[in-house]
Amino acid sequence: MTSFNDYIESRQSQIKRRQRMVALVSAACFMGSTVFAIANFITKDLQQLSQQPSTSQESINSQLELQENGYELVLQREPQNQVALDGLVQVRLQMKDFQGTKKPLERLIELNPARLEYQALLKQVEHKIGDRN
Repeated sequence: MTSFNDYIESRQSQIKRRQRMVALVSAACFMGSTVFAIANFITKDLQQLSQQPSTSQESINSQLELQENGYELVLQREPQNQVALDGLVQVRLQMKDFQGTKKPLERLIELNPARLEYQALLKQVEHKIGDRN
């Protein structure tokens, strides 16, 4: 009977070894596919993040240009429209077009000489223009 018990014991150890091997191979495959999926996910996110600021900046610039054109159209019909002048000044400041900001800002000061904020803003714009030249 010992030979039969030895056979059963050796057979069970072979089965356990095979089960361990299959478990290790399965775990390695699972880990590999998980790492690959995570790496793919991260690279896609990085690509989207790198592309997103340029498109969002372009869309912001195009929106600002549309607003600028709208204010200019209003000012062609009504050159003394203070709301349009103020809007044009704000849009051009956001676009960092300091040279283009100066003329409508001077017109606002002519229409509202008591508003000191326009005068202070004009000084800042002239300072920026001086720094660029």
